[in-house]
Amino acid sequence: MELRHGAKKQIFRDGLFLFFILSLVFLSVFLGIGFTSQASSDSSQNLVFNRDSVNVRLLQDGRVLVDETISFTVLNNIEQLPLVLRNPTEGNSQLQTLEYFGSDTSENFVSIPAYDETIAQNFSYRSSSTLRETRLTLNLPLGPGEHNIHISYEWNRGVAKRDTLAIMEGPMSSLPVGLVAAFAEWSVQLPANLSIEDMKSVTISSTPFIELNKTENSIMYRSQGQLTVESKTALLLTAPRSAFSTLTDTTSQKPIPERLEEARGQINSLHNRARMRQFLQPIIIISSIFSFSIWLLIAFFRRLPWLHSKRDHSLEIALTPEVYLKILMDKKNDGRDILSSLLSLMTKRELTWEDEIIVWNYPGRDDFSNFTAWEAYLLQWLFDPTEDPNPVLAAQQLRRETRGLQKHRDFQERYKSFQELVLNDFRQLGWVNRILTVFKRLSFQILGLLDVVLALLLSTYTRTGWPLILLLPGLLLIISGAKQLTFTKHGYALYREMRVYLRNISSSQDLISNNEPGLTDVETVISALPRAVVFGKTEEFFAGIRDLDPRRFYRAAYALLHVYRSLPLPVWTDGTRSTLPD
Repeated sequence: MELRHGAKKQIFRDGLFLFFILSLVFLSVFLGIGFTSQASSDSSQNLVFNRDSVNVRLLQDGRVLVDETISFTVLNNIEQLPLVLRNPTEGNSQLQTLEYFGSDTSENFVSIPAYDETIAQNFSYRSSSTLRETRLTLNLPLGPGEHNIHISYEWNRGVAKRDTLAIMEGPMSSLPVGLVAAFAEWSVQLPANLSIEDMKSVTISSTPFIELNKTENSIMYRSQGQLTVESKTALLLTAPRSAFSTLTDTTSQKPIPERLEEARGQINSLHNRARMRQFLQPIIIISSIFSFSIWLLIAFFRRLPWLHSKRDHSLEIALTPEVYLKILMDKKNDGRDILSSLLSLMTKRELTWEDEIIVWNYPGRDDFSNFTAWEAYLLQWLFDPTEDPNPVLAAQQLRRETRGLQKHRDFQERYKSFQELVLNDFRQLGWVNRILTVFKRLSFQILGLLDVVLALLLSTYTRTGWPLILLLPGLLLIISGAKQLTFTKHGYALYREMRVYLRNISSSQDLISNNEPGLTDVETVISALPRAVVFGKTEEFFAGIRDLDPRRFYRAAYALLHVYRSLPLPVWTDGTRSTLPD
């Protein structure tokens, strides 16, 4: 079949469509990665946290005093700074002091008071508490430069006991989760009667820490690299119970040595998670490109416009029921196949369309041997002779029910039965390789499911949103996999020719030329109308009719009106009623 008129333009549009889809896919992937990366480091636009120093002092009565100094650089003007006081494992975190120090404060810390709407305040803070933490919003209009925040708080029952051991476990940063400090220092001051040698500690962080400035009852830990604040970033200490005067029992029933081992296990998990984050971007990009490439290759090879079979299938297409062609082309179920099937039955003189009423000419028919199972079902469904001996179907009612399938449940159920009968007959045509179709569908479903599972697992494990980008190719493979068809040699050739047929449906002259001498011009346009209806190309079809030369236009127009609308043929100038004008 040759490509004429708009067919070559359609080929160009198909290529442009594939290029557009490919560009959109990769643009989505890289923009998504960039957006997620930006979201995970939101403060990098305006703030750089240089140092987070935390000093922890344990008292004999079980209280823990914490002093924290946060040094940061403002790149652009800011108005607010968020902080979070997380509660320790035992007890609560109670704010004691909140101060600011910068280049404009004469090297003195300036106290930041609680917000008071009755007075003018340069600096202030607001707080909101939950069971796990207290959120602080500091109203600090700061310009570019170096700045410091000093915050001190108390854990009222920071140290607790179980058996002969005491334990302290608490968060080591007031920065929100996800923010990064260039380095961190954690120092611990023990009671005078407790030696460092009697203490065991675990620095729970994704960043390794080293010991510095170790004395008889104090020690400092410094991060080896930047510190990413996480919900589990904490310091755990254990010591003899006898070093403290009054302690409450721990709320946890686990023995303290077991909790110590769990903390060491958390460190390994956090370190592995940090290493995994380093490889997330290449993993996501490679997985996304691989998944999209599979989908695009399958879609591309099915749409290749320059591959044609050696045979010309245009005549076969014109003689094949359009409902089979709809399944072949994987078009959605929208009710058009009902109307197109009724039009095909009109060509067999089984139905007549008069005004807005479709009439079954033979309601008493008992022999359906010349009809397919779905044609017989369609007639008995839409024209039930048991309810009316002269059954008719209102065209307006059919339009309403086919356009609102979800609203008419009974109609929808019968429509599904009709489609199942069509599908059963379609499977007998030998156009589809069932084994390869099942294999391809399962492959798509499995690959898509792997992408979805990988996205969820990586996102959960690494505590970042980057891997969720894999949901896009995963869902695409799952959804498209359910519609995959693998054709036989004959079916694939017919599929390619059907694509050309649909391109040519707007050019009736092309259809007629390709069907001659198997079909006449009139037979070609009569057979093409149901196909134009089922594929939603009626406007293009009738535009092609209007483009015919006058002689063929009149022949085609009169033929369509006579066959499908039961309009009588005109009387010509010689006074005779001819079949069609010559």
